[in-house]
Amino acid sequence: MWAAGRVPTDVSAITNRLPGNRDVAATIDENGYWMLMYHTDGADIAEGNVATWEPIVVSVVRPAGTEKFTIAFNPDSMCNQVSHGC
Repeated sequence: MWAAGRVPTDVSAITNRLPGNRDVAATIDENGYWMLMYHTDGADIAEGNVATWEPIVVSVVRPAGTEKFTIAFNPDSMCNQVSHGC
């Protein structure tokens, strides 16, 4: 999986909690962009109906606190959440 995008000026960290409670932190560069990459060998990818998979929880750290966004797997959201940024 990979995701990337422009970092809002007040964001200091972005982390994705993947199914299985795997936390993957994004790298934020000095030019104001973030990128998150996670590689698997395929052995731990769930099979079956994607609607039954655990959602991804995105944590965004700002001075006012951490915001969490839950993105469920479904046929419409899956491509956007795992191969594009936000």
